[in-house]
Amino acid sequence: VSNEAHMQSLAEYTVKNLSKIDYWINNVGVWSRAASIKDFESKIAHELIETNLFGTIFGSRAAFNYMESQGNGTIVDILSTTALDAKKNSYVYGADKFGARGFTLAFREEAREKNIKVIAIYPGGMKTQIFGNEKPAEYEEFMEPDFVARKIIDNLIDEDPIEEFVLRRGQK
Repeated sequence: VSNEAHMQSLAEYTVKNLSKIDYWINNVGVWSRAASIKDFESKIAHELIETNLFGTIFGSRAAFNYMESQGNGTIVDILSTTALDAKKNSYVYGADKFGARGFTLAFREEAREKNIKVIAIYPGGMKTQIFGNEKPAEYEEFMEPDFVARKIIDNLIDEDPIEEFVLRRGQK
């Protein structure tokens, strides 16, 4: 997703095989363990931002190019509650998620003019492989991906979907 040409090719492939794009979901995410400002690795920081932030931007642009000519569509950016709440020692992940949120909010206004919806989803801790072997201490409290997916779908099929949809642990 950090290669814009690849994202454009994916959009082209989708339109070629399905004739249009109704929904595009930017579910971009790599993570690194929390580290102090002195200890995070610059190379990993660049990789996170290239994937999490630019992946969202490149995916949105690829979908937008087709949705604009269609006259409609919905782009969904799966972000993180980290984009809303700063967390100590989560500088780079927080920065790229805050950046993706800023992009999403600004892009939404341009897309709205073209009858394209841009929905931001903020899940707060999901049980996925993103953590590898370094799962957070509260991992068992995290949400199951199927639960989160169902909530997202329910929101998308609503007549008036919530544009800033926050899913926190313990939510029903």
